[in-house]
Amino acid sequence: MTDAIYMKRCLELAKLGLGRTKTNPLVGCVIVHQNNIIAEGYHSAFGKPHAEVEAFNKVKDKSILKECAVYVNLEPCSFVGKTPACAALFEANPCKRLIVGMLDPNPRVAGKGIERLRKAGIETTLSVLEEQCQHLNKAFIKSIHAQQPYVIAKWAQSDDGFIGSTNERVMISNDLVNTVSQKWRAEIDAYLIGNNTLRIDQPRLDLREFQGNQPLRCILGNSIDLNNPFFENETPGILFTHQHPNQLPSHFKAKDISNPLGILKYLYQENVGTLMIEGGRQTIQSFLHLDLVDELRIITNHALKLQQGISAPELPDDLFFVEAQEFYRDNSINYFQRIP
Repeated sequence: MTDAIYMKRCLELAKLGLGRTKTNPLVGCVIVHQNNIIAEGYHSAFGKPHAEVEAFNKVKDKSILKECAVYVNLEPCSFVGKTPACAALFEANPCKRLIVGMLDPNPRVAGKGIERLRKAGIETTLSVLEEQCQHLNKAFIKSIHAQQPYVIAKWAQSDDGFIGSTNERVMISNDLVNTVSQKWRAEIDAYLIGNNTLRIDQPRLDLREFQGNQPLRCILGNSIDLNNPFFENETPGILFTHQHPNQLPSHFKAKDISNPLGILKYLYQENVGTLMIEGGRQTIQSFLHLDLVDELRIITNHALKLQQGISAPELPDDLFFVEAQEFYRDNSINYFQRIP
C-alpha cells in the first residue's frame, strides 16, 4: 500500500510534463527517507534532464541515499541519448530500494536498466500501479512500437448529430467546454484540420487560457486561402498539400503529403508525440477509415438541434469503448478509448 501511495505521487509529478516532452515519456520521481519525501523531480521538457536527475540533484547529502527508497513510474534508461543514462546515476549514488511502475518499452532499455541496478546491489520492485503507468504513457508506448504520434480525434456535435454548417460557423460547445478544450491544447504537440474547417470556422488553434508550448498547427488540403486570419498568428505550422502556395508565410512550411499514414510518419520525425485532429468530417473519417485513431473525444450539446448540416463522423464498429463521461451544464464529453 505504501509503495502505491508514493507511485501515485510519481504519476502526479509526471503529468506536469504533458505537452512538453514530445516523443519522450512522462516521468516522475520521488525519493523517500524514513517514510518522508525528501526530494521530487519530473521530466519537464524534451531534451531537459530526466526526472531521476532532477530528484537526485535536490538531495544535498548524497550519503543518505543508501538508506532511501526511490520511486519512478518508468524504468530508468540505460543508454546515453540527449542526456546521460539514469542507470549510471544510480550506480554512482546507490539507493537502498528502487520501485518502478513499468518497464521501458524501448528495446534499447526494456529491462536493461533494471538489470544494471540489480547488479549494483540495489533491491528492485517492479510493476507497482503498472496499468496506471502504462495509461499515462500511452503516447510514448505507441511512438516506440509504431513510430507514429498518438492520435486523438475530437469534434463537437449537436444533439441530433451535426458538427456544423456547410457555409457558416456554428458555435456548438459552451464556455465551460471551451475551457476544457484549451486545457487539451496545453497537453498535445500538434493539431490537424482540413481545408473546409479552415475556410468555414477560421479557427485560431492557439493556446490562450493555459500555460504551455503552442501546438504545431497543421492543415490538410489544396487551394488554401492564405488571406485567412488563421495565418496572421505566427505560431509555426505545416501545410500538407499537393499545391505549393507561392507566398506561404515564413512560419509555415508545405509538404507534398496527403495520405494520413504519411502525415503521421512525417510528424513523428518532427518529434510530435500527440496529434489532435479537430476536423472536419472528411479529415477525421479518413484517419478512422485507416484505423489510425487511438482515442476519441466527442462533445455533445444536448440543448442544440441543427436539423441539417454536416453530419458527425461515423464510428467504426467495435473499435472503441467509452472510458469516461463528463457533463458541463447542457454539454457532455465522451472519452472513447481503443479496445485493446
